[in-house]
Amino acid sequence: MMTTQGINEKANRLFQSLLNFNNSEEYYARADKVKDLVTPEILADKHLFASDLDVTNEHKIDVLRLHNEFLSMNIYSSLPDGNKVNLIADVNFKVWRDNYKAKQATDVYQLTYNTDTGKFSEIKKVGRIDLRTDVD
Repeated sequence: MMTTQGINEKANRLFQSLLNFNNSEEYYARADKVKDLVTPEILADKHLFASDLDVTNEHKIDVLRLHNEFLSMNIYSSLPDGNKVNLIADVNFKVWRDNYKAKQATDVYQLTYNTDTGKFSEIKKVGRIDLRTDVD
């Protein structure tokens, strides 16, 4: 059975892969980067892996020159319940556009890790803590 530290390391890798991108190509590559960490149902989740196409069929991330960067994470886990470990993650990141200052925010996620499969079987964003803090 995986240790809590091992699950936390996987969660850290997961959010680094989900939240680090500088263009649409990198945004779409996130699913391939996390496929060994999550179940197929997670990969099909349109909330986590939404399209960035706008109504004119242009990629919003590229048009707006958006960037996203994982900064840090605090994770809180429950004791195992059978083959499942429930976690809450406060994930800190910054987002910016070319030539604009970055804004930092914290999203809160609820996760379930399956110790039998070694994968996250649930990832749900449950809220945002908007710090409204400028970062360099």
